[in-house]
Amino acid sequence: MKRFVKFGVPALACAAGLFVGAAFAQEGGGVEMGMPAWMSKGKEHDSLKKLEGTWDAMVTGTAGKATNTLILGGNFLEQRFDMAMPGMAFEGRMIMGYDTLDKEWVAIWIDSSKPIFSISRGTEKDGVITFITNDPGMTDPSGKRVPGTMTLTWAGDKSYTLAMSEGGVKTMDVVYTKK
Repeated sequence: MKRFVKFGVPALACAAGLFVGAAFAQEGGGVEMGMPAWMSKGKEHDSLKKLEGTWDAMVTGTAGKATNTLILGGNFLEQRFDMAMPGMAFEGRMIMGYDTLDKEWVAIWIDSSKPIFSISRGTEKDGVITFITNDPGMTDPSGKRVPGTMTLTWAGDKSYTLAMSEGGVKTMDVVYTKK
């Protein structure tokens, strides 16, 4: 009996959660099923669809490639970024989405140059998303993280720019053009 309590109850709870989640997803989920509003996708999730696809990326004169895919039922966007830098290949991954509970955009970035998570949170105004980021490239002389900004701006349906700055000084632009 102790073994069942130790392993069986958590497994049963997990299975019940998966069953309810699957049933919820099949039915369309959301407010119409009596679920809280924050559990439903909004217009922000529809805008993630604009980012889907394969993009050429230009970073300070260096060409890269980004493949953006909607994941987990369209709740999030995953970006796979690859670029050849002098002396090394660079790859990065981003997961981005709109947090309906906190009502803000969230992006998590990791890459092959450092074993650190960059977490950004932001708001959207007039179609421009401005993130406050803790990117580890933005540090003071002692190595302490300095908050920076990251701005996603659309330039038509087939191009957008991700501009990064630290202390009001632009540090990098990534210009994406849809293939």
